[in-house]
Amino acid sequence: MLQKRKSIRLFLILLGILLIILIIFLFCLKTSNKINGNSILSIFYVCNDTDNTVIRNLDLSYFVAGSVFYRSSFSKVTSNLKDSCQDNFYLLEAYCNKNNKPAIIKVKCDTSCQNGACSIGQSSSIRVGFVEDFSNVERSKEIDLTENLSRDKNLDLMIFHEDFFKAFSEQNDYIIINKINSNTYYFGESNNPNLSKDIKRIQTIAKTYKTNMIVVVPAKVNSESRAIVLSLINSTGDISYIYYKLDGYSLFNITTKRGYSIPSIAMICTGPPDYYSSNGKNNLNASLFIRSSWGQIEVFAMPIMEYYQTGNISDQTFNFLKNSQEHSFLMQHNNILTKEDMINRIKNKLLPFDWINDANIKLSQTGDLRNTGYFLMADQIGTNGALNLNGMKVKNIEYGQNFSYIITDIFV
Repeated sequence: MLQKRKSIRLFLILLGILLIILIIFLFCLKTSNKINGNSILSIFYVCNDTDNTVIRNLDLSYFVAGSVFYRSSFSKVTSNLKDSCQDNFYLLEAYCNKNNKPAIIKVKCDTSCQNGACSIGQSSSIRVGFVEDFSNVERSKEIDLTENLSRDKNLDLMIFHEDFFKAFSEQNDYIIINKINSNTYYFGESNNPNLSKDIKRIQTIAKTYKTNMIVVVPAKVNSESRAIVLSLINSTGDISYIYYKLDGYSLFNITTKRGYSIPSIAMICTGPPDYYSSNGKNNLNASLFIRSSWGQIEVFAMPIMEYYQTGNISDQTFNFLKNSQEHSFLMQHNNILTKEDMINRIKNKLLPFDWINDANIKLSQTGDLRNTGYFLMADQIGTNGALNLNGMKVKNIEYGQNFSYIITDIFV
């Protein structure tokens, strides 16, 4: 009997020792993981995403406000990570990653971000760029800038002003444009090797970075007489649309990197009295009106764009317009001496900003540009910029150093 009691006592002592050892082991293991920055409680997760996000360019879950519910395999507490908006345009989408842990990806919405999801609507976004063409800068340097912007800024469209490729040249330069059919053209040879080299480089940039380019060139189309021609070099580097200066506009499409097809019209020079469609039909309902000019009627797009965006014009912008070789003539010609005077003229659409009313009236009558559509102005003298005639704002205006470029996002 005594021997049996001793055996039970020894068993209990050994069992106690084993339990103490186990407790010490678990405590040390947990402490070791914490010291290494990886809590043992975070190794295994149970994770569930209510909107089943799959990380790709455009996932339907981005349009649904969902939640990720997760807990560690050593915990009974379930936590919740919700989809949220960082601001009006960026969505913070919660999802379960490949390790079944909760994670967040930042997504830029094409329209806007509201209540934890990208909004679904008719709006499509297009990122547009303009290069400021300075008289004292070689064209090759500005094409270098175009390539850098196309590569680094994710541009959908770059627009060059009317005389960027010296369409007014007294040397009578031209490049051949061969027409295959109504939607297919290609550049041939030029009587100026530099013109040919620069235009073909623009084509290469367009194809490489999937950026549409609007260029105006002196050209002979199918051996016709020399003319000033606007061309759309699309994101495959091909020419898919041409327009002759002073002709009426016609509808064409610009395809963005997101795959949106943006209905557009374009003209060179002229002004509101001369807006007309080439076939006489109205109600084209375009989203973009591309205006490639050189000192024409629709002037000062940049300060108008800035005023519509902020209700003000920065001192830097005003001083640039006042002092730059390219734009100071218009300031002097219109006797604009102060920033306050310019703001007042824009606000009340007084000279030289009365064209805004004239354009709005004409396009409202024809129905060729929808109310939510935008003017895209490329003008070495009259400034570059994007503006809606009814005062709607563009988004994310970005100026380059010394105003070397303008980039903005447009929702149409």
